[in-house]
Amino acid sequence: MREWIWFTLITVVFWGMAPILDKLGLAKAQPMAAVAIRALVVGIGSFAVLAGTGQLGAVTHLEARTFGLIAAAGICAAFIGQWTYFRALKSGPASAVVPIVASYPLVAACLGVLLLHEPMTLKRGVGAVLVILGVMLVR
Repeated sequence: MREWIWFTLITVVFWGMAPILDKLGLAKAQPMAAVAIRALVVGIGSFAVLAGTGQLGAVTHLEARTFGLIAAAGICAAFIGQWTYFRALKSGPASAVVPIVASYPLVAACLGVLLLHEPMTLKRGVGAVLVILGVMLVR
């Protein structure tokens, strides 16, 4: 089996476990505190892996634009998105929140077409409709 398939399956398992752990942890934590804890742990872990693999210099050699784009993505996903996700998860059922949040590929597909001028193909359009139907069925 191809390497990317294994990494994809591992991702699915860990991303599937995370909302359950989040929901349990949010029972006695405020959403922003949870975001801060997650960011701290991920930051320490990321820099430990970079240092342990001799790749720490890869951070210092980034162009300013690249650094800014990655930082902006972090603000969107790991700060604002994570905080609003935790707020939703704290007050709503995981079985309803997660499928709706999982529809984010629709936003990415639309922005890809609008901002990156990616083609809107029939296949992509049908896929978007199926995502919407899937979210409605799972929810």
